[in-house]
Amino acid sequence: MVGDRRVLGTLGIAAFSEDLYALLLERPGLSISESARRLDSTTARARDALHELESKGLATRSASRQPRFFPTSPELALGILLHQQEDELSRARAAITGYQETFVKASAVSPLHLVEVVLGHDAVLQRISQLQSVATQEILVFDKPPYEATEQQVTATEIDHLKRGVRARVIYERSALEAPGQLATLRRLADLGEEARLLDRLPTKLMIADRRHAIVPLADDAPGVDGIVLLNATPMLNALTALFESLWRTATPIGLRSEPGPADRDALPAADKDLLTLLSAGLKDDAIAHQLGVSRRTVQRRIRQLMVRLGVQSRTQIVLQAVRQGLLS
Repeated sequence: MVGDRRVLGTLGIAAFSEDLYALLLERPGLSISESARRLDSTTARARDALHELESKGLATRSASRQPRFFPTSPELALGILLHQQEDELSRARAAITGYQETFVKASAVSPLHLVEVVLGHDAVLQRISQLQSVATQEILVFDKPPYEATEQQVTATEIDHLKRGVRARVIYERSALEAPGQLATLRRLADLGEEARLLDRLPTKLMIADRRHAIVPLADDAPGVDGIVLLNATPMLNALTALFESLWRTATPIGLRSEPGPADRDALPAADKDLLTLLSAGLKDDAIAHQLGVSRRTVQRRIRQLMVRLGVQSRTQIVLQAVRQGLLS
C-alpha cells in the first residue's frame, strides 16, 4: 500500500493480497498461520492470498516442512505485471480500431447507428462523463442555465480531461454568471486551462468531443437533463461544430486565471478583473455583489474607482476601455 491506499488492484491483485504483500515486505519469512494472525484473518484466507501472490510472482516459499514466504523484489515482480498489462492495453487499442471500422461500415448501411437517444438522468450523466473521458484532443461546449445543483460543481471528469491536456473551449451564456458560485467555478477551470467566452444568448446546451461525438439535450428548459441525443460522425455533427466555431469568433473572451501570466503583471488586480467580467456580462449591481460576496454599496464604490482608473465616465465605457486595453482577454 501507499499510505493507506491500495494501488495494485489495477494489476489484478486483490486488496487482501496486497495487504499481505506489504506485510511480507516488512516481515519476510512469515508462515501461513503467522500471516493470518498479523492480519487478523483466517488461515484459509491467508493461504489463498499467499497462493495468489505466488502465482503472480510476488512471493516465493521456502522448502521447509512448514513453508515460509518471502517477497519478490517489487521492481522486478510488479514491473513484469505492468508490462503484461501494457501489452493487454495495446491489444485492446488495436481491437478498438477494428471495432470502429465495423461500426462505420454498419452505419453506412443503417444510419440509425450514428444517432442514439439516451433517456434517464443517470444514463445521461454516464454518457456525458464518458464523452469527457474519451476525449483526447478538444472538447467544445455551449453552457447555459438552467442548472441543477450537481451541474454547479466542478466534476472529476472535467478536471481530469483538463489535466490530461485536452483543450477545452466553452462559450457561456451571459446569464450563466448569475448562478451562485459560478465565478469561483469558472476561475478554477481557467486555472486548469479552460478557455472561456461569453455570448448574450446560446441556442442550446452542447458538448462536442474531438469533433467526432456530440451531445445535445432533447430539452434544456428544465434544471435536470433527462434526455439527450448522442451524435457520432454525421453531417449534422459537422454543422454543430461549424456553429460553435462561428459563435466562438463573435463571443467575448474572459480572463479568469487566479495567477496572472507574464503579460498581466501590470494589469488590474484579480478582484477588479472579476468585477470587469461581471460588468461585461451585463449583470446588475445586486447580482455582482452576490457573486463577489460584498455589499451593493461596495460594488458601486469599486465601479467608480474603475472609472477613475480607466479615465471614463460611464459603466459602458468601462467595458469598452477594458476591451481596448486587453483587460478582459
